Amino acid sequence: MSSEKSEPKEQDATPELDNPFYEQALAEFDSEERDSGVWAIVNAESNDEESSKRLYVKVRADALLKGYNLLALVNRIIWFSAFGTVVLAGLAAFIGGAFKGGTNIL
Repeated sequence: MSSEKSEPKEQDATPELDNPFYEQALAEFDSEERDSGVWAIVNAESNDEESSKRLYVKVRADALLKGYNLLALVNRIIWFSAFGTVVLAGLAAFIGGAFKGGTNIL
């Protein structure tokens, strides 16, 4: 066994190019329509404009991704709730005899 410590690999400083949230965050930054809360935090943490820009894009893209994931989760919950309601209503109607032949419900 070697007693040498392996050095941690450097992570890429550039964000994933296929992530549309980075593009949106950069467009917000460039258009001066920045999220004021994120911008305040970034300005407090950064020393210069370039590092502020990089940190803003990273933090804002992460926030947009989290918001998207939350919305997707809520949509799934709503869909499963609606599907479950339909299934339970159909089961209740079936058990209650609504589907017996020759019965006129109207």
